[in-house]
Amino acid sequence: MSRMGYSENTRYKCFCVVDSNYVEPALLAIKSYFEHNSFPITLYMFDDFDTSRFEQFKNLTIEKVGDLDVPYYDHYPSYKDSINLISAKIKIFDDLIGKYDYAVCFDVDSIFTGNVDEIFKEYENDLMGVPELWAAEDAHRGAKYLNVGFLIYKLGKPLLEEYKKFLSNTWVLFPEQDFLSYFIKNREVLPLKYNYMPAGYPIIEDIRFIHFSSLIKPFSLKKLNFYIVKHSKRYLEAFDIYFDYVSKNRDLISDSFYNTCLSVNKRLSILRQINFRRDNESSNIQR
Repeated sequence: MSRMGYSENTRYKCFCVVDSNYVEPALLAIKSYFEHNSFPITLYMFDDFDTSRFEQFKNLTIEKVGDLDVPYYDHYPSYKDSINLISAKIKIFDDLIGKYDYAVCFDVDSIFTGNVDEIFKEYENDLMGVPELWAAEDAHRGAKYLNVGFLIYKLGKPLLEEYKKFLSNTWVLFPEQDFLSYFIKNREVLPLKYNYMPAGYPIIEDIRFIHFSSLIKPFSLKKLNFYIVKHSKRYLEAFDIYFDYVSKNRDLISDSFYNTCLSVNKRLSILRQINFRRDNESSNIQR
């Protein structure tokens, strides 16, 4: 057994998919990964962009995603311009069959806050991840509906053609996520620390990976809404970790991205005021 707890014969491929719109978040996500982990990863380019800024990461390789040719269907119009990007993980899984035993993929609207070596092991099930809190278990073949922001897949039979059939016959909310949670029966729930989502879960102590799922991100939040205000404590804790990392890596990112994060941080000042008032009121009541 290796130091990471899996057989030397077990082959893993760890990767993320990046397009030109997510270069800045990807730089931070990958930098945070290598601060806590040494296992090599691959950045799959979905479109053309300057990769020179990624050359500083010695255990990072860069490859181009091949053509997916995923057809557009009228029943998911919101994905008209992004369906191929969203589907890239499925294509990559297929390309890795026979070369590796497992694939680990993570989204780059995220930050690593700890070591994840212990996930590189052998699994009895085929798909491992953290479930969406809002998803009903019985609606997905009796198992948890998993978020694909951090996912482990045991490479088996090809998926892409089945995925295309799925899209053509099924109304989908999140294309690749819906498909994997419907099509792959044997699923295993990972501890929340490997895909902590402030959009869905209460604060926990041991966090290794923070995933800013949904539209509530520290680098693109346009406005506050009732949900964010209601759950402001968990958002602020996760966002503050990200903002702190942005400040520490000022030389890594562009001025525009840095200023956008500052703007979002300033917008959250009202949440800090709300929490301060709540804490004071709670303290007065207890007295």
